[in-house]
Amino acid sequence: MEQLEDLPLADELYDYRGTEVPLWLPHNQGDVFADVDLTSLTGRSETGHVMLFLHPCTMRGKGGGLVERATVLHVKPKSSRKPLDEAGRWNRAYSVIPLPDFSGTQSDAFEADLMAMGAVPSELLERAKRVASFSQDGRSHMLHRIIYHLTRKAIPTGVIARSTARVQSEIELQSEWTMSAWKRLGELSEKQVFAVESEFQKILNAAWPEGQNDEDLLRSGLYSEDDGVHEDAVRYLRQLCETNQPGTCLSAEDD
Repeated sequence: MEQLEDLPLADELYDYRGTEVPLWLPHNQGDVFADVDLTSLTGRSETGHVMLFLHPCTMRGKGGGLVERATVLHVKPKSSRKPLDEAGRWNRAYSVIPLPDFSGTQSDAFEADLMAMGAVPSELLERAKRVASFSQDGRSHMLHRIIYHLTRKAIPTGVIARSTARVQSEIELQSEWTMSAWKRLGELSEKQVFAVESEFQKILNAAWPEGQNDEDLLRSGLYSEDDGVHEDAVRYLRQLCETNQPGTCLSAEDD
């Protein structure tokens, strides 16, 4: 039987954990939220941690915000004393997404249970309640484990990373766009962050000057199966970020 890959070091598994997850960071697969109503997952009136399961394209509703109900996994404590981050520790844990050294203090570990999945109102997944966000490597390992859980096929994480490069590139560019608005305008509300993200998504759906014809969108110009991520499209978007003042949609709302 094929085997799961070892997890990377905990520092490489996450981009953020604890209370430092920035509000401008887009929602993404593997994000963990605290203090969420677990009734639909456990059948009991209680709150706890959940992990966002949906693909970034699937979780996005009209206008760039989240869909009305989002699929999540129940995230449960595994240890309250140890980080459980040694190599090979989770290799036989076939039905969980490991979260070693969850708080970054070498004192705890959690896991997202693939057997405890449900849907919650997206309004419960507030950015202020987000306590962890995977790195690109971490998300590749998340998908690696999901595929293995469903098929017992161990798709190499390198293959998964190449297959998700377009999505990763889009998420990074959206992060830069929203962070730029945050720096220019100051702290934004959750509603305002969604508006700025929607502004960015509209730009992706506009025609790309470098396209072969007028129907070529900037979104599709970001990536091709043959060439991977197009650096020209990335460069163009970053130039727009520098010259177009992200967040102008918020000024328009006030007019």
